[in-house]
Amino acid sequence: MQKTKELNLCEGSIFKKMIIYSLPLMGTNLLQFLFNVVDIAVLAAFVGDNAVAAVGATGSIVHLLVNLFIGISVGANVMLARSVGEQDSEKAKRIVGTSMQISLIIGFSLLFIGVFGAKTFLRWTKCDEEVLTMATKYLQIYFLGMPIMMLYNFSSSILRAVGDTVRPFIYLTIGGVANVGLNIFFVTVLHKDVEGVAIATVASQGIAAILSVWTLLRSNGYGKFSWKYFKIDKKMLGAILRFGIPAGLQSSMFALANVVITRYVNSFGAKGMAGNTAAVQIESFIFQITTAIGHTTAAFVGQNYGARQVDRMRQSVISTTLYAFVVCGFFGLCMLIFKKPLCGIFSKDPVVLSYAYTKVGITGGFMMFYGMLDTLGNAIRGLGKSFLALVINFFGICLFRLLWIVIMFKVSPTYNVICWAYALSFVLTFTISIIMYFPSLKSAKRRLEN
Repeated sequence: MQKTKELNLCEGSIFKKMIIYSLPLMGTNLLQFLFNVVDIAVLAAFVGDNAVAAVGATGSIVHLLVNLFIGISVGANVMLARSVGEQDSEKAKRIVGTSMQISLIIGFSLLFIGVFGAKTFLRWTKCDEEVLTMATKYLQIYFLGMPIMMLYNFSSSILRAVGDTVRPFIYLTIGGVANVGLNIFFVTVLHKDVEGVAIATVASQGIAAILSVWTLLRSNGYGKFSWKYFKIDKKMLGAILRFGIPAGLQSSMFALANVVITRYVNSFGAKGMAGNTAAVQIESFIFQITTAIGHTTAAFVGQNYGARQVDRMRQSVISTTLYAFVVCGFFGLCMLIFKKPLCGIFSKDPVVLSYAYTKVGITGGFMMFYGMLDTLGNAIRGLGKSFLALVINFFGICLFRLLWIVIMFKVSPTYNVICWAYALSFVLTFTISIIMYFPSLKSAKRRLEN
């Protein structure tokens, strides 16, 4: 096989390859996150807190509708990583072709649902009437770009599965620069509000999507996209959905729980919504890092599962879990120390800032638990227990948060109660995950030895 930029995770130093793989992926995730941060920051500087609240009001809805389908790309990632470990190039081509077609089907489906249902979804969350019109406009434009966004997500998932995290980072950097420039142009020159930043976000994702697809078309490795295989392979589709649907349901359950919680946040009015939005942007910085470490775990486990290397799988999970603990613990501490200047990026209103300080101050000390639970969840999924990972997160995150809010908010209807729902769910879910990881590893070992 010709030389490629793909990374073999089945041999060599785990620590070295973990760093090589994860750092560009962290950069990629952070750039994606910065798309939204730039939106918020530009709106805060040139439009006002209502525009910030409008964008924030759409977050839980976007996650609820989009994450279910992005989860299917996780299934493609797991299956392709296994085919790399098995050194089965024919199977890999069928997985890539099927994945690319799925991405477009999903993208156009979400376009229709999001554009026509935007206002209804926002009313379900009790979005403040003061920002409803702007929030609806932002959400509709965002969903018009769904085919482009899905194409990028699936393309980058394919590249990650074969060990290439550098080029997605480069492509998103190019898109990120365009996003900043377009944000400023639309808002300051054309005097657009949320409409301008939504268009800028879609355009920047489009640039990254075009470059990623072009890379797959020119690839010589396991991630090659060939028009000959651009069709639904029923066998590969079934395998992808078997892993992807539980992953998507898990993400959507997170979002569903957050939609319910958003109803409680919205009860504090536009300033409470804006403060919560600011805090979420800061927390999301760490969430992007944990996602990168989780995907690193999935890639190591997937490739080594295909190569039937159980010991290396176990060593990889230990390494990435410790990695998550150290990195997320460090950034969580930074959140606590620098919460005032960080929150000040998004607002100068003292009431808005008081809400932001509260959430950042509570969740910052628990970020290492979130990092480790995400890593273990990806390990369990990579070991073939995708439904188990779904169940763990359903009880530890979704059900716990909902019960906590419903019960505790009646006792003490304060914003602090909402914030503690997040922090405590991190600890609970990590505890359940580490308990269930060991039997999952033993089960995978038995399957591979038979």
